[in-house]
Amino acid sequence: MKITAIFDYRDDQEAEKQPDPVIPAVNISEDQLDTYMDLIKLRREFLEAVFGSIESTYGTIDACLEQEFGLDAERRAKVQKHYLV
Repeated sequence: MKITAIFDYRDDQEAEKQPDPVIPAVNISEDQLDTYMDLIKLRREFLEAVFGSIESTYGTIDACLEQEFGLDAERRAKVQKHYLV
């Protein structure tokens, strides 16, 4: 799961280089847009901090999902089958 998130992060970084068709419709300055994009940008160090915190608190991501959300292996499989392509 951690590796998948890092690869998704990389894909997002590549997608960021593509023009966003919604941005031109927003009525804000280029400086405001740059500030906004910096605030919402996914950063690798944020992902690493999240995974590090999960692993130090729960030991594994699977343990976190089970303890916090009641998602045992069987329920996770159902969720993954439904939502993942």
